[in-house]
Amino acid sequence: LIGVFGFILLFIKDRLLALYFYLWIVIPYGAVSFFSKILFPRYLIFFASIFTFLGIYFIASQKDIKLRLLLIVTFLVSVGYLNYAIIFNPAVALLPPVDRGQYLEGWPAGWGMSEIVSFAREKSKEKPVVLLAEGNFGTSGDVLDSLLSRNDKISIQGYWPLGDTELKANQKLLKDHYVYVVFAHRDTFPKDWPIRLIKKYDKPGKHSSNYLYELTNNP
Repeated sequence: LIGVFGFILLFIKDRLLALYFYLWIVIPYGAVSFFSKILFPRYLIFFASIFTFLGIYFIASQKDIKLRLLLIVTFLVSVGYLNYAIIFNPAVALLPPVDRGQYLEGWPAGWGMSEIVSFAREKSKEKPVVLLAEGNFGTSGDVLDSLLSRNDKISIQGYWPLGDTELKANQKLLKDHYVYVVFAHRDTFPKDWPIRLIKKYDKPGKHSSNYLYELTNNP
């Protein structure tokens, strides 16, 4: 909001420079709108830097020191609150619903993945671990793989879809490995599948969860 006031003030004092900032807003927005099938709010985050400059200009233009200090405090508090939540408590971060779904609450969110890798790393001290991941792209296969260290005795096998056939095909590995299964896309599991629940990782809002199962020798 302070940035909008800054743009208005700049337009009054220097229309050519205001036009320059206007083009930096309109042209990228038009390009993103043209190439994107869906315009997610996060695609527009670069506007924040432009409006920050304009907001600083507006604050610096105020001759009343008390008003200037009030605007500075308001700006720092708002920015600090938003960033504190994102960094230290993302579950309560003030994000648009569509972005909360992808980053925090929906199936792409990686809650519990680091804990799963830590668990697998401890088990790998006894014998090698194989993680069967529901998904061979993105969550959960690629996320798990990104958390591995070079010396980990853990391998990731991504499957899509991951069902009874794939589970039974990997039972042969149980002789020499611990085999665990990570589900990120489903929340119902047939009782005849050869798996045993170890832990369920709920996501904020409890709209979806990540699951860690152990593969068993049950037929």
